[in-house]
Amino acid sequence: MDIDRNTFKGNLLPILERVADSPFVSIDCEMSGVVTKAKGVERQPLQQTLQQRYAEVKEAAEKYTILQIGLTCVTVRESDEVDESGRYIQRDPQYILHPYNFNLNPLLEEKLDIERIFSFQSGAVDFLMRHGFQMDRPFTHGVPYLSRAEARDAKRVAAELLNKSGLEDLQLGPEHVDALGFVAKTRAEIIEWGRIKFNSDLHVFSRHCASNFKGINPELTRFEQRLVHQLVRAEFPDLISMGKSSKVVIRVKDEVKEKQRVASRLAEADRAIKRQTGFRWIVDALSGRSLANLTMDLVSYDPQTGARNDFNQLVFGYQSRLDRVRDRTRTSQPVLVGHNMFTDLVYFYKTFVGPLPDTVEEFAAKIHEHFPLIVDTKYMATHNCSDINPASSLEEIDDSLIGQKKPFVGWANGHDMSDKTPHEAGYDSYVTARIMILLSAKLEAAGKYIDGNTPNPQTSSSPLQSAPSTPTTECGGSALDPTSANFIPGSHCHRNAHAGTEAPFISFTRSHLQLDPHGERPDSAPAAFVPGNVRLGDPAEVVRSHGVVSRPASSGHQGPGKSPSWFARATPFDNFDRLQLHDTSDPTKLLRPSPVEAHAIRQLQEPKQLQGWMPPLESDFWRVYGNKLRVFGTVEKELNLAPEGSA
Repeated sequence: MDIDRNTFKGNLLPILERVADSPFVSIDCEMSGVVTKAKGVERQPLQQTLQQRYAEVKEAAEKYTILQIGLTCVTVRESDEVDESGRYIQRDPQYILHPYNFNLNPLLEEKLDIERIFSFQSGAVDFLMRHGFQMDRPFTHGVPYLSRAEARDAKRVAAELLNKSGLEDLQLGPEHVDALGFVAKTRAEIIEWGRIKFNSDLHVFSRHCASNFKGINPELTRFEQRLVHQLVRAEFPDLISMGKSSKVVIRVKDEVKEKQRVASRLAEADRAIKRQTGFRWIVDALSGRSLANLTMDLVSYDPQTGARNDFNQLVFGYQSRLDRVRDRTRTSQPVLVGHNMFTDLVYFYKTFVGPLPDTVEEFAAKIHEHFPLIVDTKYMATHNCSDINPASSLEEIDDSLIGQKKPFVGWANGHDMSDKTPHEAGYDSYVTARIMILLSAKLEAAGKYIDGNTPNPQTSSSPLQSAPSTPTTECGGSALDPTSANFIPGSHCHRNAHAGTEAPFISFTRSHLQLDPHGERPDSAPAAFVPGNVRLGDPAEVVRSHGVVSRPASSGHQGPGKSPSWFARATPFDNFDRLQLHDTSDPTKLLRPSPVEAHAIRQLQEPKQLQGWMPPLESDFWRVYGNKLRVFGTVEKELNLAPEGSA
C-alpha cells in the first residue's frame, strides 16, 4: 500500500494499530546516496574493522538522506474452528503481511526556523531511476518527518525567537556612522513617543533614506530590524518590540497579554512540530516511545480522501483506538527485522533519532536501547558460513525459498504486492518479512543453528552463540542430549538441573517481545502463538484461551520428578527421562531399548519435519540469530548489538 502526504493522516492510526498488534515488523530503506569507493583511491589490501566501516557509513548518513522507507507489519491468524465436542481444532497459524511504502519529504516547514542539509549522489539517483523511482515524488507527495533532535532544536529556536535570547547583540564601532545615526534617531523617537503618545503603538520605519521617499515609509532592512529589537531590549525593559514584514511595532508591555502572546506562539510552534513529525510517530511506536503528544487532530482523517473526520469521531472511535495504541506501544514492542540491516540502521538512527555516536560500540548500545531485539535475515541466511562469503542478496534468498509451503504466508486485502518490483522499499520490506517467516521455520526444522562445537555460553564472548553439546546450567542452542532428564522436547532448552530454573522467559507473542528478568512468564503476558509450546499434562485438560492453547498449571500424567511436557499431547519424547540405556550394575553392558524408546530415539535422530509456524521466541533459535548484524567485508563479519554483560 502506497502512503503519500495526502493519505498519511488518515492511515496513521490504522498503521499504528498494526504495529501495536504485530509480533514483528520489517523495514527497508532507499537512500539518496551510499558509501562508495572513490575513483583513483588505492584499495586497501586488508579488510576493514567494524569501526572503520561504521565511520564510513556514519559519514554517508550525515550527508545523504532516506528518500523512501518500506514497512511491513505481520499479524498471526489462528483457527477458530471447533469440533463436535466444542473444542478448538488446532491448525497451523497463518501469517498475514501488511506492507506499506512511504516516500519521505526531506523539506522542512518554514515556520520551524530550522534547516536540514542533505545531498544526492549521482550513482544512487541513477540506480533508483533505473528501478522506476520518480525523483520528484518525495518532494511533491512525500510524508514529512522530524527527528527527535530536530524537534528539540525547533522548540529551542521558537523560545529564543520569542524572547530574543538566542540573538547575539550587534557590535557597532565608530566606523558604522549610518548605523549609529539610525540607532540614535530611533532612541529619540521612542523617548518622544513615550512622552506624548504612550497609549498607541509606535511604528518604526527606515530613516536612512526617508528623504528620498516623500510621503512613503520605506521598509526596514533585516539589519535595521535587529538594531531596533536590540535597542528596545537593552534600554526600554517596559516595552516590547514585534517585527513585521516592513517595520517594527513597539508597544507598552502588558504582562498578561504578553504571557498570552508567548503561549499562543509556542502553541503554534508546537503544532508545526507535530505536523512535521509525520513518519516519526511510527518510529516512536516501533521503539516503545510515548505517543502522548499524538493528539486526535492528527489522526481523525479519512483514510481514502485525507479529509477531516471530526463529525464522525464518535462513529470511528478515534479516541478509544488511540488510547489502546498508546497503552500497547508503551508496554510492548515488536521485533524489528531487516535484511543487511547495518547501513539501514545507521541511516534510520540519524534520520529519526539524532546525531550518530562516534564509535560502533556506542551505536550498538544506542540501537539496542531503542530496539531490544533485532533480526537481520542476511545473518540468518549466512550463519556459520565459511570465509568465502555466500550469495545472500534479498532476491537470492527469496528464490531459494520458492516452493516452501509452510508456514502459510499471505498479504492482507488492500496490500497486493503482485505488481511490485524489487528495490521499492515497501516491496523489499515485504520480501524481508516473508523470508523471516519461511527461513526461520526451515532452519529450525533442519537444526542449522545447533552447533556441537560451539563454546560454552558461560565463557563465550557472545551470549547468542550456540550452546555446547553437553548439558549446561545455561539455556542455549545446544546439541540436545536425549539421556538428560532436563531435556524438554520441542524447546531446545536445557533446564538447570540443580536450581530448577530456566532462562528469562521471552515470548514471541501475537503482540510483542516481553521479558521477565526473573525467569517467569508475566501474569499479564499473552501466551506464545506457537501451537504446542505450552506445558500440558492430560490431553483431556487442554482448553483454548485467547486464541492459544493453554491449560491449568497442574499436570495429571507427570511422574515423580518429571518435568511437564511442552507438547499438547503425550509423545514418545516424554519417555526420555525414563530411558536407561546402560545397565547400572555393569556400565559396559548396553540394554536393548523398548520399541517405544527406540522409536523416540529414531525420531530424534531423523531430520525434524518442517512445521507450520515460526520458532517460539523463547527458543534458543533466536538466541543464536537475534541482535546480530551481518557486515561482510570487515574483519569481524558481524556486529553484536547485545554483547555479554550489556544491559
